[in-house]
Amino acid sequence: MFIMIASWRSTSPHLSVRDRLGKTFSEAALSITITSITDALAFGIGAISNFPSVRIFCCYCGVAIVFDYIYQVTFFGGCMALIGRREKQNRHCVTFRKVVSKKEAPSSIYKLFCAGGVSRMPKNYENKTSEHIVMRIFKEYYGPLLTKRWFKVLTLFLYLGYIGVAIFGCLQLSEGIDTKQLALDDSYSVQYYEDERTPFQEYGPVVQVVITTPQNYSDTRVQTEITNVLENLQSTTFFHNATSQSTKCWLLDYLQFLNQTNLSYNSEHSFIYHLRNNFSMIPLYEHYRLDVVYSTDDMTIESSRCLVTSRHIANATVERKREFMDNCRQTVDASWIPMLAYHPSFIFDDHFAAILPSTIQNVLIAAVGMLFVSLLLIPQPICGLYVTISITSIIVGVIGFMALWDVGLDFVSMIIIVVCIGFSVDYTAHVAYVFVISQRDSRNERAIESLHLLGLPILQSVFSTIIAVSLISTSKTYVFRNIFKEVFLGILFGGIHGLLFLPVLLSSIGPSKRADNKVHVLQIKVLPAKN
Repeated sequence: MFIMIASWRSTSPHLSVRDRLGKTFSEAALSITITSITDALAFGIGAISNFPSVRIFCCYCGVAIVFDYIYQVTFFGGCMALIGRREKQNRHCVTFRKVVSKKEAPSSIYKLFCAGGVSRMPKNYENKTSEHIVMRIFKEYYGPLLTKRWFKVLTLFLYLGYIGVAIFGCLQLSEGIDTKQLALDDSYSVQYYEDERTPFQEYGPVVQVVITTPQNYSDTRVQTEITNVLENLQSTTFFHNATSQSTKCWLLDYLQFLNQTNLSYNSEHSFIYHLRNNFSMIPLYEHYRLDVVYSTDDMTIESSRCLVTSRHIANATVERKREFMDNCRQTVDASWIPMLAYHPSFIFDDHFAAILPSTIQNVLIAAVGMLFVSLLLIPQPICGLYVTISITSIIVGVIGFMALWDVGLDFVSMIIIVVCIGFSVDYTAHVAYVFVISQRDSRNERAIESLHLLGLPILQSVFSTIIAVSLISTSKTYVFRNIFKEVFLGILFGGIHGLLFLPVLLSSIGPSKRADNKVHVLQIKVLPAKN
């Protein structure tokens, strides 16, 4: 939207609406197409993630980008045509009554509230555009300053400092998210987790060992195998030993109960009968009813579980938690009886192992995809390479600085990293494309023209997005605050690359313009409307 408005503003108000809209689309349409394709590609890459939450979010954003592009080149373009007709007829933006230009205003009050549009007086006719003051600043002050040699050297040192700090931050990056970070800061659950980790840190997660298939529990081989699995778990440093009585298993207590009461069984049926009608009816053991699932005919046990309490896991490092989870799974997988070990915290421990490889994979695939699209649609291949390098630089900066801002790498931050890839394309591809299609002779002049046309839209985009996300910066939820931090970093670094680093790079080692080098610009032919 900002790009199209800036392109419209750069056209002469004395041209017809058809010609102005044609020039606007010829300058902005392909640029918008490039960024829309690359944005959709970035979210499409995120949709192949191993995490369902990331896939859902990226599918939603990818579809939104496609519909937004269709909206921009159809409905928004039509609105620009209607507003252009109003401007052409010098009609007031609120009352739609015809007014005179500011040069022809009869009074200062009329000039302030009513005057506008193009002067109809021949002597005042000038084929010039009415530029925004910010556009003039970029053209007359900032752009020429950026092309100075000393300023380029200063920018180089600034970039080296930026990328150095970013790489240092990447090395400090922590992985994973804590369960208490999903709650509100003032939630009672936060205090619960704190208490669990200090006075009661001896007791960790209670792991469920679930026998997932029907078994004949009256068979001594089955009993021995289940007992061995539990003993193998208790023999590790992750669990309390057998003497602590921290393991709660219905089978162990039931066998002890049978031995103490002199009850006997000679079949699976009698084993289940005593279990249901004797053992489970005693108040001391009735809680085990939740641990045994019977078949519909009550002739077999379909599934059952035992509970094993871990130790010193709550305050453990990410690596030890992952080792704990892997040890539980490997122990039960080694049994010939189908089992699984589960605790709700395994959901978070599981993504510790996959989050970093998945993030690296998404960023690399996105970089390759961006490079391919840029090479395909930007006339100068070297500029496509520069765009890809800028995108990679922005993502490295976001990851590095978010680590220094106490933001870890988890499934939420990975989503926002994918979003930042889309943001970074918008701020760099437009600048590179305008630089390529510019008809100026020198690199410096083409860089200045890029800033002249895109400086204001980039600033508008940066500030509008930061204002939009600033509302969640004071949230009481860790996740929302992290979203703000990452989006803020992505927008800030994207704007800096688009307004500083990339223009300096293009003005220094960008492709030179040759007399025989014809750049193909997307031309939009606007047909006259029928009455």
